[in-house]
Amino acid sequence: MKIIIATHDTKEQAISKPLADAFKSLGHHAEVLFTYYSLFNIKIPYQIPQKFVNNYLASFLLGSLIKLARAKLQSKVLKIIKNSKPDLFVVIKGKHLSVRTVDEIRRNGVKAVNWFPDGMWNIGTLKRFASHYDQFFVMDHNSKKALESEGFKNICYLPMAAFKSDSQSIRDILENKEHDIAFIGTLASHHEREEVLAEIKNFNLKIWGTPEWADSSLKEFYQGQIRGQAMLDIYKKSKIVVNIHVKDDLTQGPNLRSFEAMISGAMVVSDYKEGLAELFLDREDIVYFHNATELSSLVEHYLHNREERERITRNGYNKVLSEHTIRDRAKEILKNSFN
Repeated sequence: MKIIIATHDTKEQAISKPLADAFKSLGHHAEVLFTYYSLFNIKIPYQIPQKFVNNYLASFLLGSLIKLARAKLQSKVLKIIKNSKPDLFVVIKGKHLSVRTVDEIRRNGVKAVNWFPDGMWNIGTLKRFASHYDQFFVMDHNSKKALESEGFKNICYLPMAAFKSDSQSIRDILENKEHDIAFIGTLASHHEREEVLAEIKNFNLKIWGTPEWADSSLKEFYQGQIRGQAMLDIYKKSKIVVNIHVKDDLTQGPNLRSFEAMISGAMVVSDYKEGLAELFLDREDIVYFHNATELSSLVEHYLHNREERERITRNGYNKVLSEHTIRDRAKEILKNSFN
C-alpha cells in the first residue's frame, strides 16, 4: 500500500516521520509530504504574526502573500496526489490544507484521514474539518463525544503514543540516573504548573522549558530549553518525571509527555486524567496525584523507595513498548481506515 503523510509545522513533523517509519515497518510504502507555505523558495508564515496585526500596510502585504502561498500549496498537493496515486492520504492536523483540497483528493478516489492531536480547546477547528475526511482521529474521548453528538459518524479515538524508543535495555537505563525529579514543559499562562512544582522544589527539582521559567519563582531550578533527543535524554537520566497537563477540565486525553518519559525509562508521576488512567494503572505503570500536597508526599516516598520506584518504571516502560508505540497507532489508522 502507498501512503502519503502531510505535515506542516515542527510539532506535526515530530509525529509524521515516526509514523511513516511505522507504516514502512508494517510493509507499506510511506513518504512524508512537507506542506509549507512558500513563494520563490522563501517560507511564508501560516498566519499574520501578532506584531504586524495593527500595522495596516504590513498586514495587507503579508495577507496577500499568505493567500498566494496557500493557493500555490493547494495546487502542489493536488498535483502530487494525482501523480502518486496513493491508497491513503494521512494528514496531521491539516490547518495548512484547504478543505476543498481534501474534498478534491477524495473525489479522485484517494482515502483521506486526519489525525488531529488537539483536545477540546480546539473543538471549533475539529468541527470544521471532520466531515471532509473519511476518518477523523482525535486524541480525546470528550472530543469524540462532542463531535458524535453533532452527527459526525467518522470519528475515531486515537491517543498519543511513544514515537521513539531507546536502544539501551531498561536495566542499563535504571543504573544510570543523574536527576531526581525532572519537569519539562511550558510555563506561559499555565501558572498552575508553577504552584504545583513549588511544593516539590526541595526534592532536587530540575525544570526545563520555555524562557518564562527564568522569571518565575522557580527560576533557580530552571535549566534552560531543550528539544528532540536532548529532551528524551533528560527523561532517560531522571528517576521521576512529573507530568502536569494543561488546565482544561473538558479535555481528558493524555498528553505526549507520559509516553515519552516512560519509554525513556523514567517513572512518571502525573496529575490524574481519565484518558491516561484508561491506559496506565495507578501504582503499577504510573503514579497519579490529585493536588500539590499529595504530589509532595508521593515524590518523597518514591525517591526513598528505589525498588518500588523501579518496579513501576519497568512496568510503564513495558506497557508503552507493548501497546502504545507509534507502530500501534499506525495499525489502528489502517484498521479503522480500511475496516
